[in-house]
Amino acid sequence: MNNLMIENIDKNIKSINQKCKQLLSIQIKIKNENAKYQRDLEKLKNKHMKKLTKLEQSQTQITQFLSQINTQISNSSPCGDEISHYTPLQNARVINEIFTPQGLKNNL
Repeated sequence: MNNLMIENIDKNIKSINQKCKQLLSIQIKIKNENAKYQRDLEKLKNKHMKKLTKLEQSQTQITQFLSQINTQISNSSPCGDEISHYTPLQNARVINEIFTPQGLKNNL
């Protein structure tokens, strides 16, 4: 009877040890997957930050360019006198025409 109890205890200990090993293995897999996802997330974040920076630079350049155009339109000059009487809406239309793909081709 005593031997039977000892065998049951041994089986339970082996089962517990096996479950602990399985649990440890799962924890390691989770930790590795988490690290992989963190690296991937950091790569994506860096990629999108670069794109955002480029877009911000482009926006700044376009804003400066439009400001220069607005200044030229507003200045009294032989060229500016013709178009200085345009309303802001008309100025916007002219600028939009310049920046359409066809307008860009014509102006290059």
